[in-house]
Amino acid sequence: LPTINDILDWAGRKVGLLGIETTNVLIRDVVKDTFDAVQWMADTKGVRIKQVLVDGSLKIMGNMGDLRKMLVNLLDNAVKYTPSGGIVTLSIQKINNEVKIEIADTGIGIPESELDKIFTEFYRSENAKQSTQYGTGLGLSIVKRIVDAHKGNISVSSKLGKGTNFTVLLPAS
Repeated sequence: LPTINDILDWAGRKVGLLGIETTNVLIRDVVKDTFDAVQWMADTKGVRIKQVLVDGSLKIMGNMGDLRKMLVNLLDNAVKYTPSGGIVTLSIQKINNEVKIEIADTGIGIPESELDKIFTEFYRSENAKQSTQYGTGLGLSIVKRIVDAHKGNISVSSKLGKGTNFTVLLPAS
């Protein structure tokens, strides 16, 4: 069950039990694994996932499992909170010495007053709580810890009722 795994992962990271073993990771491998994990949910909901991978040879010095978990959490949320007929777009490109990963959706959005709280453990926005979607409030907290462990940066912009855009910048290798 994903929620139990989220709680165990969060707890391990919180107390520092999960060390990060890094290798050169091809972004296209992370993307392929991730799409295999979330495509069924998108198909079931009638949400289209579009990917724009500018350069398939892009690499990050990182942990494949953690990078996959980061992307799965972000894409899963995007699909979960996007209504049928909506679009989730994943775009990846290299800008200077960084790999820029963007996940944009046409979903319910996040109220502006709550954007600064979404990476807090167990936090869920009010409109997310009112939706029929279940969540622990740990996914984005775990994503933030993974991005931080990879010496990266994550930002979010959103318009209520129009969608959300997460941007992750990670050092390229």
